[in-house]
Amino acid sequence: MLASGSTASVIRLAGAPRVRTSLAIAQWGLGVLYALVLVLYAVSRIRLGLGHYELTHEMHDPKDLVPFGSSLLNPFTWLFMPSQLYVMLHGWVLGAVLAAGSLVHALTGEDRGRWLSLTATAVSVVVPAIALSGFGWDIFVWIRD
Repeated sequence: MLASGSTASVIRLAGAPRVRTSLAIAQWGLGVLYALVLVLYAVSRIRLGLGHYELTHEMHDPKDLVPFGSSLLNPFTWLFMPSQLYVMLHGWVLGAVLAAGSLVHALTGEDRGRWLSLTATAVSVVVPAIALSGFGWDIFVWIRD
């Protein structure tokens, strides 16, 4: 009886608007980390004039391609470090798991926050689609090296 009471309170707490909003914001944050990696990739290709294969498979280290050099005083380095960890640890899996909760809220919610949950779910579906593609695997190998 005690266990069923705690389960009910956990379910009620998970349905709280603040929890749903925090869940959606976390998914957006994870999507932004992957977007930072893609921006670094695009800026590196444009700046060096290299093709995809040349950049990802030859001797170009992403840490060396951070604009203005890789230094702890450089704000771009502080943007790159968490996004590098995100890619190396397959952070998109966490976003995909969180998408299940946001999808339930997006489909059953009646408040304005359901649109935030819907867009967060869309971000959490698009990021794994990119990460699991051949392009995403090349990015993973490039960041890992």
